[in-house]
Amino acid sequence: MNIYVYFGGVFGTLLGTTIVLVLIARATQWKPKPIKRIWGMLVVCAAVIVAGSVCSIAARDIHVLYWWLLGLPVAAVLFPLTLVSTTLCVRLIYATLFAILGLFRGRR
Repeated sequence: MNIYVYFGGVFGTLLGTTIVLVLIARATQWKPKPIKRIWGMLVVCAAVIVAGSVCSIAARDIHVLYWWLLGLPVAAVLFPLTLVSTTLCVRLIYATLFAILGLFRGRR
């Protein structure tokens, strides 16, 4: 199977599912309730286990599941670290930019 057809099919399926869910939510005027963090983490863990199991069954290799499960704690550490460092860098850049603009504005 062509790899472009495969990834195109996966992307098309995800995009179509998302569009259908959004249209259904708008038609029924669904107002989502915020979920608790524990339920969000459980859903993510379940999705990783299901995706890893499906991939390991398709590849006929249990090591694929191990790599998926290894990626879960790595993502749990790296995502917040990336978000925090990005936020700090953006705030530092904005503070510097506005300080420079304030200096130029004061000279007028």
